[in-house]
Amino acid sequence: MRALAWFQALLAVLIVVGRTSSAGAQPAVPNEFLDNTNRQGGNRIDFCVNMTSPLAEFDRFVGQAIAEALLVEASFYEVDAPWAAEPLDYRIGLTESELFVILNNHCDAFLGFSLSPLSTPPWMRLSLPYLTTRFVLLATTEGVRFADLPEGAAIGTLLGTTADGDMRRYLSVTGPALRRLPYPNNLILLERLNENAIVAALVWEPAAWAYLRTHPSRAVAEVTGLPFTPLEIAFSLAIRSDDQFLLAAVDLAIDALMEDGTITAAAERLLNSN
Repeated sequence: MRALAWFQALLAVLIVVGRTSSAGAQPAVPNEFLDNTNRQGGNRIDFCVNMTSPLAEFDRFVGQAIAEALLVEASFYEVDAPWAAEPLDYRIGLTESELFVILNNHCDAFLGFSLSPLSTPPWMRLSLPYLTTRFVLLATTEGVRFADLPEGAAIGTLLGTTADGDMRRYLSVTGPALRRLPYPNNLILLERLNENAIVAALVWEPAAWAYLRTHPSRAVAEVTGLPFTPLEIAFSLAIRSDDQFLLAAVDLAIDALMEDGTITAAAERLLNSN
């Protein structure tokens, strides 16, 4: 905690000094789209929030908690995809150039990023993860095990995800006992489960939380005994690569908030809000 206190004092000084636009390797963006003046934010961190995500409210909580841990103010810039984003999704519907403009012009850190370090562009760095989510197999009947699903039963998946690929590979090896039906988004996937058009849905868990908050009359339960473990989806903050000190301070704050249970408790409240 002594290290966190040291960062609190120094971060406040650096924020007051101001920040410049990103340097180094960056996407080709016309200069007229960039605000290259110093953003004098005062004693404040400006966070971007992906408003199309089911985790937007939770992400805002995390940003506020990080700012309070660093003894600075938090402001939030709400980001909506320029076109219709897929509903109940964790992926940010923005191009790399659009992301660069937003991080350059509007915020210091973008909450809710699921990129892996290997796929992160060179002008961006990711903080420590503050939330790890999973895909779950859901059915409308309690106590169902994967091995008990009837032969020929249809399992819905989210097209283009690693979980969909895991299910496809598993069924290609085990034979045609079950059918995989991929859907373009989580909303359709959960509606098909709600309508009993499929017997189970392999779905991103926070999407199910959000769906059940508006469809409380339809109960779902997790199918146990899934023969493979879908890749987990972890979420971090994206920060410009030339803002190394802010990244270090945010990492230290996340570490402290995870250690004292602040973020974990908030995630559990989100999970149990149905």
